[in-house]
Amino acid sequence: MVNVEAENGDPHGLVEAGVQILREGWRQTSGWTPETTGSTDWPHDDQEVTVSLNGAQWTYVISCLDRWGNVERSLGKNTATELLLIRDLVISQAEACLPGQL
Repeated sequence: MVNVEAENGDPHGLVEAGVQILREGWRQTSGWTPETTGSTDWPHDDQEVTVSLNGAQWTYVISCLDRWGNVERSLGKNTATELLLIRDLVISQAEACLPGQL
């Protein structure tokens, strides 16, 4: 979503928030799997990662998952279901950790 917003001139003012979330995620996961060749410090798909964000940042993440899940669904892609399930998981966990902040 950040790339799309940036390419469109950031009409909704979302680029800076998206960049902050990316940087925070990178900061919190740096060095996660340095022993794995080619991991570029990112966890494997089957590894769970916990990233701490504030309510506004999680709301942004949820909106991105919702938007791209719906785009994928409109294109008939199988990944739509996965993105929307991830969105639902993020919502439930963020609400549990940050009640009333989403």
